[in-house]
Amino acid sequence: MANATAEGLRQVGGALSERGGMDAMQLRIGEEYLRQFGKIAKESTTLIVPGNLSDLASVVTMATSIVRKERQ
Repeated sequence: MANATAEGLRQVGGALSERGGMDAMQLRIGEEYLRQFGKIAKESTTLIVPGNLSDLASVVTMATSIVRKERQ
């Protein structure tokens, strides 16, 4: 299982280096964020999150910044 995870991470890293890779990653993060946020909202009547997490653009920017730092 560890080998499969490592291989999958290598493939993702390679895809990020290709043209449009970062854009695809940003789209995927945004989609997943909205999916999970909606799931939490449906399952609970009370939702407490830090203010900056409600801003999708800041979440995507933060994730992109992390990926770019890791690639250096």
